[in-house]
Amino acid sequence: MSRERNEHGQWVEKITPDRVLDVIREHDAPFVTTRDIAEALDCTTEAARQKLMQLHDEGAIDRRKVGGRAVVWWLVEETVAHDVDPSDPFFSADTYTTDGPTDASERVDELLYER
Repeated sequence: MSRERNEHGQWVEKITPDRVLDVIREHDAPFVTTRDIAEALDCTTEAARQKLMQLHDEGAIDRRKVGGRAVVWWLVEETVAHDVDPSDPFFSADTYTTDGPTDASERVDELLYER
């Protein structure tokens, strides 16, 4: 297996973390082995293991030893960061106590967007 070099003579990264994540996402099972990654990306198991370890250190994937030297890897649930706009009318809407209306489903637009 010959490796390619860039214009500075450095090795070109063939196995990127994004490619490894894509393989995990597209895999039929909810987990992968190092061999699964190596076969999908046509690389050595050592190269696959190194990328999996990098992704594990970054918190993108998790792992578990399942016997002998066998390890399985899976995606950590991706959290979606939402920007909160404190000026959104939702945060200044009137609240209700048990004495008042509790079902606001018919007033959603009014409560959220002052319509």
